[in-house]
Amino acid sequence: MWFIDIGNLFYLLIFSVFIIVCNSFLKDKFILIRRICLPVFFIFFIFSYNRKLLVFYLVYILLNYVFAQIISYLDRLKKAIFLISIVFNVLVVILLRSEGIYKMGIPWLDVVLVVGLIYNLLKMIDLQFYAYYMSEKINLFDLVTYILFVPAFTSGPIMPYRAFNQQLYSYKEVDSISIEKFIKRIIRGLFKKIVIVKLFSYIYYSLLGLKINIFISILILMSYYILLYFDFAGYTDIAIGFGGLMGFDVPENFKKPFTSPTLTQFWRNWHATLGDWFRSHVFMPFAQFSQSRIFVGALSFMIMFLIGLWHGFNNLFILWGIYHGILLFLENVLNLTMVNKRKVKKSYFIFRCVATNTLVGFGTIFFSENIEIAKKILHGFTKLW
Repeated sequence: MWFIDIGNLFYLLIFSVFIIVCNSFLKDKFILIRRICLPVFFIFFIFSYNRKLLVFYLVYILLNYVFAQIISYLDRLKKAIFLISIVFNVLVVILLRSEGIYKMGIPWLDVVLVVGLIYNLLKMIDLQFYAYYMSEKINLFDLVTYILFVPAFTSGPIMPYRAFNQQLYSYKEVDSISIEKFIKRIIRGLFKKIVIVKLFSYIYYSLLGLKINIFISILILMSYYILLYFDFAGYTDIAIGFGGLMGFDVPENFKKPFTSPTLTQFWRNWHATLGDWFRSHVFMPFAQFSQSRIFVGALSFMIMFLIGLWHGFNNLFILWGIYHGILLFLENVLNLTMVNKRKVKKSYFIFRCVATNTLVGFGTIFFSENIEIAKKILHGFTKLW
């Protein structure tokens, strides 16, 4: 979102140039320089965007830092404090999103809810997992860098704390070939966000204004599906580009999702780091109890339901989670989770990809701005003309 602002882009580019210069000419001291400069710049950047947002995150980070330090040092009450830290983070989001708090008219609440909260919730929980399982000391300034990492702050990709910290303490040369690659990635992302997203937004809203029928409803969902992809993928391109210029390998979030022949494979390729997070923090801890198709299917349903709640506490997102949860449950129970492209006919593989995208595309109806628009689109499927 702030990548569209010219001023913010200028700040990021200037800082990236500074990091590249340090990377090239101060190799021996680069790790230390970057560890000092990154949190300072990120604090300045977010302060210039919204002071109250910065204050909220600094307090939020400090509280999680205290939890992580206690967890890493304790032996007897380690698990109890770990569980309390998870509940604390979840409650923060629940309370901030609750209707009662919202009606209080707190002036800084809107910007906190919009800018990165649900992504940073997952990063905070990952931090507690790291403290619990690794029992290693957490550096406060490194934690500030991890949470406030501007390229991925508002919409991911979601980097695990351990992977981020390893990169923070390692040197990776940013040469001319890498610089060209990352700048092209940023430009490509901006083109997606500014040109393609605006084009399909215009198409989407124009179609909504027409007399509704099944054909128009299909076109609406197709345009919205494409719009969502380019919006998220564009942001990811920019995040990877700026992250790369700063010396980080930001993970891919969209791995050719349209060529996924099953929903299980689709969710490993669409918003991949979100799926990876839920797989490692929710699925794997429970999967050890049983490997039966029904149990794994039930876990998949639970995860999609949680992802629906993660997107927002409203009926449409809950229905979206239930819709995809049911589909994944059926896919697991019927043993349809994987299709190997090399072992099936090309026509069958294409058919499965089309079927998967049709199901996902129809599900975008639950991402509508409000329930009235969703009802309108759904009503179109009952009318032939």
